[in-house]
Amino acid sequence: MRDNSYDRTIERNYLQKWRFLIPEYEAVKAGRSPLFKRVGDFYRHHGTCSQTFRKYYNRYLQSGEEADLLPRRRGPKWRERREPEGIEAEIVAHRKRGMNRYEIHAVLRETRETVPSPITIYRVLKRYRLNRRTPAMREEKRRIIKDKLGELGHVDLHQLPRDMFLAPPPVTAYLISLIDSCSRLAWAEVLTSKKALPVMFKTLKMINTLNITYGLVFQEILS
Repeated sequence: MRDNSYDRTIERNYLQKWRFLIPEYEAVKAGRSPLFKRVGDFYRHHGTCSQTFRKYYNRYLQSGEEADLLPRRRGPKWRERREPEGIEAEIVAHRKRGMNRYEIHAVLRETRETVPSPITIYRVLKRYRLNRRTPAMREEKRRIIKDKLGELGHVDLHQLPRDMFLAPPPVTAYLISLIDSCSRLAWAEVLTSKKALPVMFKTLKMINTLNITYGLVFQEILS
């Protein structure tokens, strides 16, 4: 049986067609063609698109090589479409922390030069059957874990029930607390109003107290 793997018949036909069309096209442009008065007549007669013809013709003029008259393979090379080494393990690890594909893409951009697109990340998750978030992933995403003291603090206000006091106060009491996300070091204060101004002053007092007593300086505070 004949092996046609390296048959160049189509390429030869392409080049033969271009060898015929280019001189005729140049003759039309120069006004020396006996068949066509305008370039549009030339395009219609040969059934070719003007944009496609000029693209290949200009490419041939720039290089002077007949190889540029042949169609090129579109899109990136198959080697360039490969995912970077070790990227799948990072995608799976971020996914188990509850991140979606767009969050994973943003995190990978901070540490890598070559990052797959969000749709490629989704294909990886689908390959590992992680395209749907589980309750464990949602719970993991809700957890806030910090590695350094003062990296993040939480402040919140809670109304105290009256039956917890031996002698109920004349007004409603509130408890405001500030906690460090890394060490779980907390400080609480009692106040009798939940308006913005007293809450702000109590929060500033707690921040200064933790700073003076323990040397704790918060970078961010979540309220």
